[in-house]
Amino acid sequence: MRYHLLSIISPSTRRATPPAPAAGARARRDGDAGVARARHILRWGGASPFVQKYFGNGSATATPLGWYTRVAEADRGDMTFRCDDPDRNCATQEGWAGHWRGTNATQETVICPLSFQKRRYLESVCGLGYNVAKSPLNTFWATDLLHRVLHVPQISEGVVEHFAEDYEGVVGLARTDPSKSAIDSDTLQYFAIDVYAFDIAAPGMGCSEA
Repeated sequence: MRYHLLSIISPSTRRATPPAPAAGARARRDGDAGVARARHILRWGGASPFVQKYFGNGSATATPLGWYTRVAEADRGDMTFRCDDPDRNCATQEGWAGHWRGTNATQETVICPLSFQKRRYLESVCGLGYNVAKSPLNTFWATDLLHRVLHVPQISEGVVEHFAEDYEGVVGLARTDPSKSAIDSDTLQYFAIDVYAFDIAAPGMGCSEA
């Protein structure tokens, strides 16, 4: 079973083959995450404490906004989302919930059955013990799919990479090397979920810290 990936992550993208019902439901529920991060940047710009925390003080906002726009709106070409485990990694690699196919097929990403057991909807952000700083980054479908999209050259253009890991790492990167923050995969994910938590899930409060 194969689906164009942006039909899953961005409901506004219409040329793709319709996703599976389960994946489509997740897209409809999780699409607000993309809207939240873009609107937040456009509304507050560099004055936002979230922009400062994740991208550095005085950093231009056009770069992160551009990446979020590419995820939602860029031509996706042959980029494809698969659930059929073509490389047998889902079946043979313990704990794998998905993977980018890499040199086997650079424009394809795979979602393993384990994802459907582990990933959560955005309705539970700031609930059920979730905390941006301490919970796994891939707790939610929205951040997990954003991560997978950013591996695909059709979207990342070979620019977005992994320069930092975990919450402390991305916050530290913004302080020490902010030029990399706007092209760091984890930073783009953390900013998106943190803004969603503060603007939508628990307005004015969020759940960044324990």
